[in-house]
Amino acid sequence: MSAYSTAMSILKNNVGIEIPPEIYNNMAALHFWQGNLDEAKVPTAELFFKICYYQVMQYLEVITRLF
Repeated sequence: MSAYSTAMSILKNNVGIEIPPEIYNNMAALHFWQGNLDEAKVPTAELFFKICYYQVMQYLEVITRLF
């Protein structure tokens, strides 16, 4: 778990890119398998909002191309 936290910190603070949804998914899965259900909800919520954001951006890109 600490490796994912370190990777997230490096990506966000040093590299300046968004954290990939796969990392949130992996963290949620690890929390779930460790029995930390409350902690599993946080990365899952982040993942949900990122997926929604990416879908909206894809739709906007398609709409922009049409016009």
